[in-house]
Amino acid sequence: MKLRNLLFIGLASAALLAGCKRDEIQESPSIKVDSSALEAFSAKGGDGEVQTITVTSNREWKANWSEDWIHVEPASGAASSDAQTVSIFVDENTDMQRSAEIEFTAGVVKETVTVSQMGIDIEYTSIADLRKQASGSDMVAVQGAVYIKGLVVSNQTELDNLTSNKSVYIQDETAGIQLYFAEDVTYKRGDELAVNAAGLKLSFYGDAMQLVSDVTEGTDGKTTTVGMPLSAATVLSSGNEITAKEISMDEFRSFAYEGMYVSIKDPVQVVDSDLEKTFVVGGAHTSINMTDANNNKFEVRSSKYSTYGDQKVPQGSGVIKGIASRYYETPQLIFSTADDWSALTGERFVIDIPDPEPENAVYYNNFDKEAAATDSPFPFLDETDAWKNETGSGAESVEYSFSGMSVRNNSNTDGKYSDYAGSGVNNLFFGTDAYFQISKISISAQNYTLSFGTEKYEYNASDNTFNPEEFHVYISDNGERWVELEYTFPNGFKNGRWDLASTTFTVPSGTSSLYVYFSSDLKSAHRIDDVALAVSSEAGTSIDFSKGTAIGGGETPDPEPGENMTIAEVIAASNGTQVQTTGQVMAKSTKGFVLSDETGNIFVYGDSVVGQVEIGSYATVSGAKDTYNNQPQIGNPAVSDVTGGTASYPEPQQLNGNESAIVSGPIAYVTWSGIITKSGKYYNFEIEGATRSGSVYYADPSVDLDSKVGVPVVMNGYYTSHSNTYLYVVPVSVTVDEGVSYLNISKTTQSVSAEAGSFTFDVSSNAAWTAESSDAAFSVSPASGNGDATVTVNYAENTSTESRTATITVKAGDIARTLTVSQSGVSAGGEVADELTADMFTATSSTYTSFSGVTATSPAVYAGQTAKNGNAIQLRSKNSNSGIVTTTSGGKLKKVRIVWNSQTGTDRSLDIYVSNTPYTDATELYKGNQLGEKIGSLNKGNGDTELEIVGDYQYVGVRSYDGAMYLDSIEFVWE
Repeated sequence: MKLRNLLFIGLASAALLAGCKRDEIQESPSIKVDSSALEAFSAKGGDGEVQTITVTSNREWKANWSEDWIHVEPASGAASSDAQTVSIFVDENTDMQRSAEIEFTAGVVKETVTVSQMGIDIEYTSIADLRKQASGSDMVAVQGAVYIKGLVVSNQTELDNLTSNKSVYIQDETAGIQLYFAEDVTYKRGDELAVNAAGLKLSFYGDAMQLVSDVTEGTDGKTTTVGMPLSAATVLSSGNEITAKEISMDEFRSFAYEGMYVSIKDPVQVVDSDLEKTFVVGGAHTSINMTDANNNKFEVRSSKYSTYGDQKVPQGSGVIKGIASRYYETPQLIFSTADDWSALTGERFVIDIPDPEPENAVYYNNFDKEAAATDSPFPFLDETDAWKNETGSGAESVEYSFSGMSVRNNSNTDGKYSDYAGSGVNNLFFGTDAYFQISKISISAQNYTLSFGTEKYEYNASDNTFNPEEFHVYISDNGERWVELEYTFPNGFKNGRWDLASTTFTVPSGTSSLYVYFSSDLKSAHRIDDVALAVSSEAGTSIDFSKGTAIGGGETPDPEPGENMTIAEVIAASNGTQVQTTGQVMAKSTKGFVLSDETGNIFVYGDSVVGQVEIGSYATVSGAKDTYNNQPQIGNPAVSDVTGGTASYPEPQQLNGNESAIVSGPIAYVTWSGIITKSGKYYNFEIEGATRSGSVYYADPSVDLDSKVGVPVVMNGYYTSHSNTYLYVVPVSVTVDEGVSYLNISKTTQSVSAEAGSFTFDVSSNAAWTAESSDAAFSVSPASGNGDATVTVNYAENTSTESRTATITVKAGDIARTLTVSQSGVSAGGEVADELTADMFTATSSTYTSFSGVTATSPAVYAGQTAKNGNAIQLRSKNSNSGIVTTTSGGKLKKVRIVWNSQTGTDRSLDIYVSNTPYTDATELYKGNQLGEKIGSLNKGNGDTELEIVGDYQYVGVRSYDGAMYLDSIEFVWE
């Protein structure tokens, strides 16, 4: 009886569950359109020429189209797993070939089908024949429908929005004609473009032909001008065939006049005068401007690449040199594809066409997809895609974000205000609180050069000299932590002129994505153009993204209200999606925390919210879904509805040789045992059998890692992400492994002065140990112990002028640790001065560069990061990494002297820090990683040049208090 009841309950439960699934789980909308059999309709069309396609959709579907010459039956349908037949036919076409799209939608998904129809045969009249029908100022009626076509070679702006008083010069292989436009003109568009001149009359206006309407008597001779544009996409050359040709200047002049643009119809080669280089010019998008009949040069413009073989001519402008006056006896322009140029006669000409796009470009954008406005109103970036013209191997998936940015076609980079051969046409203008960000550039190398054209011109400003402290460039590997770049110009800062800025940098190995961020501190003053990221053959400034900081760029909008997502749903969401989820806090770091629910774990990145939660807390988190170091996370988070709780952890996975299995899965709870090491402010550990090193990810201070460095420990925590080199873990607990012997000492090096004295170091161990010195002049006390202790080293005076060293060895069983002591020799004068200048450091320009191992007169060894401005040492306070420190002591520090460079502002101060522990690098002079104490400052405005050191200090560091400063020299005096 009980068995029957259980069976009945089980069947009922199964039915209930099945019912829930049927009600609650819905398929995502889908639609499939098969148009593979669809062909181009004939020009005749009509319902006698019906073609069919099939539509399959799991939702109700609908067809949408805008052209009234297309007919679709039926235009909608119900959901069905069976394919539904849809009929399509078109009206008769009495013009050129045409095409349009039909959009089939089902819910939020869609598919498009292109319908095309052949046009009637068009007979074109050459422009030369058209011109023969009129001469002087006579007007001749055009009989019937007359079609012309040609290449637009000037005034290609806003071809789709022409109004009166706009014109364009069009040329075919016979002649050229100037077309003027009026608002009431209609024109035909297809695969080819043409003007229907039926009913119009022809007239000369100066040297240009017009198409004009009939002249009404009593209009005092004025005409209403009409016409239409022909697209530059209309190609007049015959296929890709390139033929050798010699064009005389007389032939050139027959259809060209001063100031007119003339098309090079076919791609041709122009040989360099040294017979070593050839360039390809010509094609449908290239023209020559005869700017001055007597100045011996032509300007070459190109709106896209022309190619021949593996040669390419990029967009830009240049000069063909060596052409004499066209009014007198002149040499010929020699165009040829011949391999042996020496066999050709006539004068050679040099063509110089700039290439703003690097050959190895990963990303390049000249913002010239379509010409923007030349005067107000200027479109904002979200109002047009005329600026989206990116190319390059890593540009396929780039995204953009911006604020206060507009695109403009004035003050161009190829004009009279530019000192580099820019692409011209559009540039981007920084308005109020403006920034421009390029996201997700795919990269695979480490060394890159970023270049960009830029100018500063603030209306009514007395001085428009470019100042890089007013215009900032940052890079990031994830769009959250940013490192500011220093950039240079080839010939210094310009006043109100364009120039090309550049910077070379090296990113960490394994970096796969790059973000670039431009921002201006000023309102309506800065512009950029020709942004290029290219692989560099040389290393540049080393970038450490882990030391990056957050920057501006607007607040992240609150997520749309709605029900919470599970963590699994957050993980599955696309990057950039605004998400909201609730879970329990399982681990904390200083940069974020691990949030868990029954579906998974995710890292919440944001140091501003860490203090709002505790381990065990339940919290609702909203923010943007992102991916960092190969694992999902929530960025720019907001935390709400925090309640208390107690965390309960699953059985941890062992971190060992199974590292590959760990990193291929989701965020997981792991355990590891071994020794933690410290490098600067980072804590690392080695994983037995793994290819990656372990790294503790910004551990919460409550874990107290410093007391456990070098000590065998057991660490439990969450694997949160990984790079090619490191596997990152947020620890939950780190406990000493009492079953393993250990021994550590607090110092491995110590520098002391020549006079007698003493210093101490700490021993930490869980075993008996001994300590001994290699030199009797250095004694240790105590010489043995069991467990933790403080050891004193006493040293005698060194009366020699030579320095000396000793080794202190501490042993516990098979474990040994050593401390090297360096003692200065006594100097004849009692003091030794180290004078440091810019030439002694690595930097050769205004790019900040790290250095180490620099020595002068004393035993001191110097390291840090500086730049070079002229012959001056350049320091700054940005990025918390610029300054000069000693890694080995020069003895007892007595004085610091400096010589200010005249470029330094009067408000600048040099801060001086001292310590009795060696510095590692200049980052230890800044808050959060500071070593030693600030003992004083030297202020330019007060005329300070020397600080006498009071006290016994062995190590020194100097840095700018705020902003950039310049020193002719800095001198450290030791005793």
